[in-house]
Amino acid sequence: MSDLAALLQSDNQRDVQRAYNEIRKLSKSHGIRSLYSLLSNSMAVVRCNAIEGICDIFPHEAAAVLLYSLNDSDAAVRITAIDWIYRLSYTPASNLLGLLAINDLEELVRSWALLALGRVGDIECISILEFAAKNDKGVDHEGRMNSDLAMRSKHQIEARSGIE
Repeated sequence: MSDLAALLQSDNQRDVQRAYNEIRKLSKSHGIRSLYSLLSNSMAVVRCNAIEGICDIFPHEAAAVLLYSLNDSDAAVRITAIDWIYRLSYTPASNLLGLLAINDLEELVRSWALLALGRVGDIECISILEFAAKNDKGVDHEGRMNSDLAMRSKHQIEARSGIE
């Protein structure tokens, strides 16, 4: 396990891929347990890479990890979980994303949550998005206003739901 952790904390993407290849060689249950055990690692990069591995290698087993990781103390881990919720279109996470979108102290976490709500949110999320559009003065990693992201996500939900 320590070898996997060492590979997953590397800045070299080849090391990370080597760790994933080693996990793919294990039985499914052993591979999942190996990655799950790394979610408690003290290094955020290892936790992020463990999330990536679980979602990439075992996407049908990722739900609990994603929900668990939304409460991580490190913003990068929360963003990684949000990114995978978006990629996997994991709609059951919309309520937790809504909470992050208006309550997280990190503006980047809020912006990723707002963006993801446009894909996985439903009409119950609209009031949260309207609140964020009026009150969130943060910006995302590309300099876009979080309030604009909230409005865009609101419009995506409305279009998907047939609301004008």
